Amino acid sequence: MKRCVKYISLFMVMVMSMLLIACQKGDSGDGDSAKGEDKGKPVVKFLSQNTRSDESRAAIVDEIDQYAKEVSDRYTLDHEGVTGDDIKAKMKVYVASGDIPDVFFYWGAAADLSSFLDADLLLPVDEFFEYSDLSKEDFQEAKMKEMPDGKVYGIPFENYYGAWLANKDLFDKYNLEYPKTYDDLKTLAQTFSKEGIATVATGSKGGNPAHWHIDSLYGVMEGAEEEMSSISKTGEIATDKFRAALDYWTELQEAGVFPNDTISNGDWAPNFALYNEGKAALIPVYGWQVSAMSDECYDFTEIIDTPIYTGKYAISEEEQKEYGNIAGHGCIFISKDKFYESEEKRDAIVDFVEFYFGEKMNQLRFDAQGMLTCQNLDLNYDGGLPIARDLIANQEEHNFQKTYQMHMYTIPNSNVWADFQTYLDEFVSGSSTTDEYLKKVQDSMDRNYNDK
Repeated sequence: MKRCVKYISLFMVMVMSMLLIACQKGDSGDGDSAKGEDKGKPVVKFLSQNTRSDESRAAIVDEIDQYAKEVSDRYTLDHEGVTGDDIKAKMKVYVASGDIPDVFFYWGAAADLSSFLDADLLLPVDEFFEYSDLSKEDFQEAKMKEMPDGKVYGIPFENYYGAWLANKDLFDKYNLEYPKTYDDLKTLAQTFSKEGIATVATGSKGGNPAHWHIDSLYGVMEGAEEEMSSISKTGEIATDKFRAALDYWTELQEAGVFPNDTISNGDWAPNFALYNEGKAALIPVYGWQVSAMSDECYDFTEIIDTPIYTGKYAISEEEQKEYGNIAGHGCIFISKDKFYESEEKRDAIVDFVEFYFGEKMNQLRFDAQGMLTCQNLDLNYDGGLPIARDLIANQEEHNFQKTYQMHMYTIPNSNVWADFQTYLDEFVSGSSTTDEYLKKVQDSMDRNYNDK
């Protein structure tokens, strides 16, 4: 009898283990796309930021799930959704294992991709286009970013854009004018700070969104673009011009321009929430944030011109007006090994990527999220989010010819970039000085890149 009980117990452990493994394999990021592997058919594993926990992306998950059903007779589409920057931690695990998803979303910056490139995991886009009806000519040329080896690996996907927004109710209430220069922000802070209102809703958690804002200051300094673009050759981050940008940021901070708690009000969602709830007078906003805007916030919002920087090394006002707010883009990447695993697998990957870059999905992303495409498509911009339409109109009205360069696109090592962002939290909060921040970042550059 004891032996029988022992066997039954062992059997139950085995069953529970098998169920646990099955559940783990079945994670598809809130979607119902096919899970697991159907023997005899290729499986396309897709990792994205699309989850139903983000209301603006729920319709996209539905469309992916529907397409998974449509192609289920040919291949299995296994979609895993991860929210926000959590995708970075997920990809670190995949890269460490050497087994990355077949297709995945990530940012198209050298700073983010160095570990993938070092491990030779990514398929160059030219090789994908050889088998696809898509071609390079279907995409905006400026978004095809070459990596240090001269190849392009990311298929440009989400086109980020932005502008400065002002809470016109707060400006009317206190009888204040919109800022024309960065120095005006210091004057505005004298009024807003007394009322418990942040003049500009910029904090820093994991470097977001402060690194974008600081680089927009650095980016309008004479020769700054060349400095940033040559970091992989010079190995130098701690330049005099970047120091000047950080010193000026400290002036703004000491004048009370930013939130008192820059950590809690850092990262993208808390940053935008501060403005959305009427607790900040101004915000430099980016396209992926606007889906969170409430109707009340839209009613009190007005798009204004980007303030002019007049400090050390500044280019002329006329030149600065040629710049739109910082713009960037996300990309879709493909595993090189998985692409060439078999002809059936390759065809399945091509089919899915063509679906994901189709006009229907691009239109859906604009309507649901206000996200612009990097493709040369004639989408209908009459629907969707009102603020997204306003931002597009603002871009067209000003006919911006340039966007600021960013460290995110020019720092050639992911470890350096991680340190750049982490140490920025300390700097923006006021717990470290310009000199201390620059020393830490330059030491990281020397340790992780220059000395190798």
